[in-house]
Amino acid sequence: MSIITQRIKMELWKRFGTDEHPAEWDGKLYGGGMISQRYWEYFKSIEMLDLDETSIVLDIGGGSPISGIGFFSSLLSKYVKKVIVMDKEIKCPEEHNTNVEIINEDACYENLKDILNTYDTITHISSVSVFEHIEDNNRKNIVKSINNHFKGTTFVTTLEYNAKYCFFEYQLTSATLSELFKPLTNFYLSECEASPIWCENAFDAEKHWKLRQFGRFKVRVKPYVTDSKVPLWYPLALKFLKMSDQN
Repeated sequence: MSIITQRIKMELWKRFGTDEHPAEWDGKLYGGGMISQRYWEYFKSIEMLDLDETSIVLDIGGGSPISGIGFFSSLLSKYVKKVIVMDKEIKCPEEHNTNVEIINEDACYENLKDILNTYDTITHISSVSVFEHIEDNNRKNIVKSINNHFKGTTFVTTLEYNAKYCFFEYQLTSATLSELFKPLTNFYLSECEASPIWCENAFDAEKHWKLRQFGRFKVRVKPYVTDSKVPLWYPLALKFLKMSDQN
């Protein structure tokens, strides 16, 4: 593990759950807290990104509709050359690190293409808990844009997953996860890990319909699913590396 990775992990431990650095599921915004599922997603993303002082990171969807602050991009910016955070929800604070650039747009194929061609020195892309909240065609186009226009080496993402069923609208399953990353012909899967920690809201005593995909539509099917020891979803962390750089 690099010195930079260790330092970012230490900073994550110091910041997470503090009033000065609000984050999703940090025990103050929503539930969770230290060593929660979201903490693991940041923790594992830091490991997989493997950054250094020269790294330039594009963080897709790194804002928050509650705090408006990009927790992860702010965390990384202390240790890397530059962070570009792309999210329509994010607000620009009066005082923020000079090496953080904010793009107030939701990602799609064309605007991501423009960013990756304009900032062609971007070395890493991160996206923490974003793809499971994006409509299927749009998230596929985001992945296509990364494949076609990202000139860097490393793409890391975390997302909510259930192998077979959807319990919220854009939840990823085995089938949709496979389709989502199929366009990555210029990158290969280097690491894939499942979180050992499950979010508290992944267990629900209320009855839920199972949703199954039939063509373009998801329909409700029996039986109901009720509270059990098995979560309705859990996060995966995926790391993709550029093909050409490994030859």
